[in-house]
Amino acid sequence: MEAASSNGIQFRQAISTDREALREALAKFFYPEEPLTVGYYRGSDVTDDDMEFSLSLIEEGFVWLGVEEKSGRIVALSGGAFSEPDEAQQLIDFAGRTESKKFADILRLLGRLALEVDVFNRFGVSKVYHLHYLAVDSRLRGRSLGRILMGKQFEHARECGAKVLCADVTGFYSAKLFESLGLQCVKSIDYKKYFDEDGQQMFLVEEPHVCIKGMVKILE
Repeated sequence: MEAASSNGIQFRQAISTDREALREALAKFFYPEEPLTVGYYRGSDVTDDDMEFSLSLIEEGFVWLGVEEKSGRIVALSGGAFSEPDEAQQLIDFAGRTESKKFADILRLLGRLALEVDVFNRFGVSKVYHLHYLAVDSRLRGRSLGRILMGKQFEHARECGAKVLCADVTGFYSAKLFESLGLQCVKSIDYKKYFDEDGQQMFLVEEPHVCIKGMVKILE
């Protein structure tokens, strides 16, 4: 997939040498606004294992960047990878191996959502592409950078033979964007109804972010 430019922003696929710049960008304008991260009941900081998972998509998945041509700074990012039919169980198993309780709790929530969405059986497909994150620097929002990156994700998924794209959408505004791009919500989990073993609400997310949604798009 070739790089492209628009209004001083170059869009291109991330490579291994982008790893530290991507880490900085994720820490600056993705995780500080990610509801599962900032709303977690035992602390709002991103954990090292969560960050490492996001960075691993450079090699194991597909990360597409928007980079300022003058400064070379990453101002928009998206990352995804292909799912397996047993993704829900894989997430739960991953939770048992990860280092931090916070990331383990996030993985268990994602595993429960994946189980309820049941995307492979629901749509009768054998290949599903999973979008894991999308973010744009707040200084440059309103310039359709997120839409451009999503277009790259759709294109990549189709080229690789996926019939369905799915996403775990944790925020209200992201859900609105995804709806405008043709994704539909098939399952959701209300943050106020998701508790730990002691009955405490685990994700204290402020409105308008009220739930995590499993959203899907049929790729034509």
